[in-house]
Amino acid sequence: MMAARAPELATARNLRSFNALYMNVAEVIIDDDSVGIEEAIDIAVITGAPFISLDLEVFDSAELLDEDAPYGDPNDSAAARKRDRLIKSAGKHNGEPERLWLRWAANGLTYGWTTDTPDWRQKLTAEIDKANLEVQLESSAQSKAQEVASEALINFLAESPEFRAAPVRKRKSLGLALIAGSEHETDDWTAERAIARAALQVERVALQVERSLAPELDEVAAELWQKHAWQMATTNTKRQEVANDFLIKRSGGYMLSATFSKALVDTTKKLDETNIEIIRR
Repeated sequence: MMAARAPELATARNLRSFNALYMNVAEVIIDDDSVGIEEAIDIAVITGAPFISLDLEVFDSAELLDEDAPYGDPNDSAAARKRDRLIKSAGKHNGEPERLWLRWAANGLTYGWTTDTPDWRQKLTAEIDKANLEVQLESSAQSKAQEVASEALINFLAESPEFRAAPVRKRKSLGLALIAGSEHETDDWTAERAIARAALQVERVALQVERSLAPELDEVAAELWQKHAWQMATTNTKRQEVANDFLIKRSGGYMLSATFSKALVDTTKKLDETNIEIIRR
């Protein structure tokens, strides 16, 4: 084996060999296409190297699994499962040399001689690269499909009269119930994410409606005061319920904020007091 011969060849030329860590990349690289290992050691002697360092890279399929795993989940992706089967089958090469490096320092430069990567390793690398590309494409397609499904859920909820009119604290449970009773098939995580985004969309529209109604609060209160339901309400709780229902209809089906609803109730109650005072007179 070439790696085993290197120390003997170095010793025969009065050159020691050590395991050394080089902190910089070799400035001069020689490959085995033009120079064999004996000639490489001869060059080390000629350049005045005090010693050479031998580094043998050995194949380990487990390392490939670790470095390529982030591209996709093997449990969900057919392409990822295919890639992992490919890497697993490459385990037959475990322990085989991938590349041999000889390095030495001389004359202020770092020299390196290396063997070519074996044909089987080059082929494996090409196959893994192709498989990883398939994983990425499949993952991208899945993400796009999930996003389309999520947008459909968001629109379904945002256009639902029940969801629009629901209090904030009840939207999650109502949203899950609406989705469960619909034709939309999804997982819990996607459903909850869609509910949150639909709720945000509904709240934005509700805020816009509030801002448009705020300057007309007195007129809106006068309109509410004329409603039979308001005239029949005898408690603050009932009046608040009547005001909430009135605002939902007035805003196009949106539940407005408790702050705005309370302001409407207070303004409308003042109309009650004003009319009672007029009657007394």
